[in-house]
This record gives sequence, C-alpha cells and structure tokens, in this order.
Amino acid sequence: MQWASGRIDVHGILTPVGEDGKRFFYDLQSKVRWPMEAEVGETEILSIGKFVFSAKAFQRAIELLRSAINTDGWLVIDEIGPMELKGEGFAEVFGEILGERKGKLVVVMREGIIKDICISFQIGEFSEFRIA
Repeated sequence: MQWASGRIDVHGILTPVGEDGKRFFYDLQSKVRWPMEAEVGETEILSIGKFVFSAKAFQRAIELLRSAINTDGWLVIDEIGPMELKGEGFAEVFGEILGERKGKLVVVMREGIIKDICISFQIGEFSEFRIA
C-alpha cells in the first residue's frame, strides 16, 4: 500500500486486514474498499480453511482486475494462494491476465506454495522474481 500510494500508474487489488481484524478488498486506483469476508447468513460464499469469503465481493474484485488487464503501468494482485490452486477465487482471471497482459505485473504469493502456483498456472519464466 505504501509503494502504491501517490502513484497513478498502479491498478489492481490489495487484501489488507482492517483494524477490526477482518480482511477487505482495496482498489489501488480508486482507493475504495469493501468487505472480503462473508456476512452472517450470506449464502454465496467461498471458503478456505477457517476463512469464509463473500462470492459477491470476489466477483467485484475479479471484474476490477479484468478491466485492468490492458492498462498501462502496474497491475497488482493480492493474492494468488490456496483458493486459486483449487480453481476458485482469482484463478480464472489470473489465467486471463497471464495470457493477455503485456505490462508490468505484481503478484503476491505465499512463499511455501510458489512452486505449486507456477506449476498449476504454467508459469515458467520471470523477468524479476523477488521474495519480500
């Protein structure tokens, strides 16, 4: 978030944890945020481990990522992880981005599953690969 603040050439999604301990989606371009976790009684959900996310909130984030595929500057996706390895979450749009995007791309991944993600999404080469 610090790196992107004040920049106009950054698009995409971050998923920070709010002060209340709940995750939310954050649009790097508009600075708009919305809850990521499902509300009590919400029926369209995505779950992984102990987390239960709103499918509707994910769809909004997916549409934002899809609309930013061909933008100039940077595209950020936070994160590609276990849910995507199951073919859920950002899996489909991530595949589209890998196939279509010509510009700069920052993808947040957990260090322990980078190899699995690379195999699953057939990622073979990186111009820069950095673990931070």
